[in-house]
Amino acid sequence: MVEFLSIEDYTAFQQRAAKEVLDALDRLDSQCHARHASQRDHCRHAFRGIITISVLQPGQSLAERDAGRSFRAWARSISLGGFSFISPSHIPETTIAVEPLIEETTIWRRAEIVRAREMPYYGFWEYGVAFQS
Repeated sequence: MVEFLSIEDYTAFQQRAAKEVLDALDRLDSQCHARHASQRDHCRHAFRGIITISVLQPGQSLAERDAGRSFRAWARSISLGGFSFISPSHIPETTIAVEPLIEETTIWRRAEIVRAREMPYYGFWEYGVAFQS
């Protein structure tokens, strides 16, 4: 079983690497924004915050989330259609549940990992996520 590392459990090196990864991805987005903006369904907004992800097994419902497969991660670049997050953990599954970014609500949202990009120099993965209806 894959272990999903939460922000609170990062080493000092991983904390520094996470900041470097987020900064590098922000720079890359600003360089490629014009090229990809016309291909997107929703406008992206600069965002950096901590979210909770729960990795779902195939066929598992939101109500059946397993706390042992949940972790907190840095999220970035949000839109109505999805967001990006980073993790030192490789996530082989593609269906996840996302805790809302609005603290006043407790409704989880189903989402699909549509892109996984390894950043081996930093020891992190960057994931692109699309919200599901």
